[in-house]
Parts: sequence; structure tokens; C-alpha cells
Amino acid sequence: MKTPHRRILALGIVHAAAVHFLAFTVAKMGCFDHRRYPEFALYLSFMALILAQVALVALWAGLGRARTWIRLPVAAAGIVYLGTVWSLILRHLSIQIYSLTVLAGCLMWAGTVVVRRLRAQLVLAAAGGPEPEGLQFTIRHLLILTFLVACLTAGGKAAAPHFLPASLLVIIVLSGVSFTAVGLAAMWAMLGERRPWLRCIATILIAAGFALLVKFVHPSQMYEWLCVLMMEAIWLLLSLYVVRRCGYRLVSVRRPAS
Repeated sequence: MKTPHRRILALGIVHAAAVHFLAFTVAKMGCFDHRRYPEFALYLSFMALILAQVALVALWAGLGRARTWIRLPVAAAGIVYLGTVWSLILRHLSIQIYSLTVLAGCLMWAGTVVVRRLRAQLVLAAAGGPEPEGLQFTIRHLLILTFLVACLTAGGKAAAPHFLPASLLVIIVLSGVSFTAVGLAAMWAMLGERRPWLRCIATILIAAGFALLVKFVHPSQMYEWLCVLMMEAIWLLLSLYVVRRCGYRLVSVRRPAS
């Protein structure tokens, strides 16, 4: 029987092989025209896989057991590499793609940091350790999260004139928030203590709901984003299912009694 570390290593190898295989196939076929939908669906699958991997890298950066000074540079390099792979199949380096991947990674990492501040840890359920209890949120936590989102929005609005057109920036920010929400929902669904199946359905519904938000900004791309968000959710749920099968759970750990 494989150990948890070997299973997770195998998962990483499968992800790396899949993203490079899809990148090579998409670049070879030139599947970028939405009017050629069967081929274009392959490109959407590649996008979903890239963004799912960004979320997984950011999740590891926020909740991993390695030292922070190791996790953060490795995660940043991984996210930049994924953005580079995405750009290279389009045959040019795109600031929009780098902006989207970096934003999605930073938001996902920030979400895991907030989860960690709630005294949640990713632990082996079978390992003896601190007594776990259900992960709980309070009004204070909601206010902190709202404040962070407001600061991010205000900062993006202030920086918009210096970088990208306002409409494009809105799409990138909305897309980054959407991909992050799906990533956090998938983490909540698969790594929680309770049975994950109803939460998996909720994750799919969250992905569909954020795709509807894109309709108000860019109606012509709603179905493309719906496909990408749904496929990202599926990629993440399948990947995190492997992590769950290894015995890892996201639990709130009680502080030791003083």
C-alpha cells in the first residue's frame, strides 16, 4: 500500500504530465478559435487545469508543513512557470495571463492564510495529535475577510490607470476572485471532516454562480467561463479526493490549555 507522501507525489507527477501533454496538444492543433468548439473545448480544459494547479500550489503554500521561506518562493516560481506555459502556447508572453495566474494564486494563498488564522491545520486524521473540532467562522472573521477584499478592490481600482484598461482589469479581477472561490470551496468540500458529496455539489453550484457573474461583465464569454470554472472544480475535487484518501483533513485545532 502506498504511503500518503508517495500518493501525493504520484498526483503531482500526473498533474505535470497532464498539463504538458495538453499544452503540447493545444499548441499543435491551434485550438484558440471559439467557433471551432470541439477543438476549443480542449483549450478550455487546459485553462481549467492550469488554474486548478495554481490553486493547489497556493494551497500548499498556505497550509503546507515546510518552512515558510521555502514554501513561498517555490510556490511563486511554480505559479510563474504555469503562467509561462500558458503564454507560450499562445506564442507570446501575455501580461493578462500573468496577471490572472498571479492574482488567482495570491488570492488563494491569502484565503488559506485566513483559514490558518482560524487555527485550522491540514493534519493526518489517523495521526495522534491535537483534538480536532469542526472548522467554525464568526462575525469577526467575516468582517476581517470583507476588509481584506475591500482593500484589494480599492488597490486594484487605484492601480488600474497605470497598468491595464479598466474593462480588462475588471474581467481579470472578477476571474481571479471566481477561480479562488472555486478553489476554496473545493478545499472546504474535500478536506472537511464531514462527508464531502453534498459539499461537492455545492462547489459545482458555486462555480456555476460565478460564471453567471461574468455574464454581466462580458456576456459573450459566459459559456466559456462556465466550462472553465466547472472543469476547474472537477480537477480540484478529483485531486483533493486523493489528498483526502491519504488521510488528510482540514480541522480546527484547540489551543492547549494554559
